[in-house]
Amino acid sequence: MREFVTGMRENNNVLHQISDYNDRMRRRCQHELQAGKSEIDSQKNNIFILEQNRHLYSVKYDVLEEQFTLLFNSIESISNAKNLEDKFDQELLLVRKNCEHQSKENMVLSNYVRETTADRDQYRKSTLQLLESKKKLE
Repeated sequence: MREFVTGMRENNNVLHQISDYNDRMRRRCQHELQAGKSEIDSQKNNIFILEQNRHLYSVKYDVLEEQFTLLFNSIESISNAKNLEDKFDQELLLVRKNCEHQSKENMVLSNYVRETTADRDQYRKSTLQLLESKKKLE
């Protein structure tokens, strides 16, 4: 019987060891499970943050795209205005040249009229002198 009691004690010790081992393993697995769940939650949070950042960058991209479109349109408008200004400058230059040409031509004609008027006046004087001479001779 002593052997039986000793065997039982040994079995009881083995059972306690198995039970202790089982508890340690259960706690270890539970700890690993919690760590895994924490890691999954952390990754879910990271995914959420990345999704939010992606959405934010998408909105920023849309805003930048709109700003670049407005900038391009502004540059195009400025370019068109500059082209129109250049066209008006060329037309104005032509008008100025035309005015200068007409002014020079007007001066030439004025000189011609002055000379013609002077010649006419001289011919009138000559004609009057001839008529006086003719009257004296008659």
